[in-house]
Amino acid sequence: MDKLTRGQARQIFNEKLSYDRVLRPNMILFLGDYLKDELDKFNENNPFPYITQLDPKSLRVKINRKTGKKACYIKGSGHYFRGREVISFNEDGFIGFSGNADDTNIQPILRAFLRWVRFFEDAPAGVDVTAPVQEATQ
Repeated sequence: MDKLTRGQARQIFNEKLSYDRVLRPNMILFLGDYLKDELDKFNENNPFPYITQLDPKSLRVKINRKTGKKACYIKGSGHYFRGREVISFNEDGFIGFSGNADDTNIQPILRAFLRWVRFFEDAPAGVDVTAPVQEATQ
């Protein structure tokens, strides 16, 4: 199987989605779940695990108060580092993928990202998966 590239992941995202549609708190949590799953699978079979843990505080969408633009900087840690970029959604629309990872260690991150993109594609017609969950009122 060919290795995925960061450019391919960005292209697929840009063809199918937009920041406004996905940069919502509940959607970033879904991405975190996909990342955890793919990283766990990758690390099981890898004698040198890369990212072993996501920073739960980084699974948040931030809004620039001056510009209203959204951003999210998901970070993770491994055995010999803390707080490295996993996926970043920058205010200017650029999506960064673990700049420190080589072409092998980036694979679980890209697979998780593409699973997340497919989640939006697979939603039933007319269902807005990005709508905030309505809290029950009593």
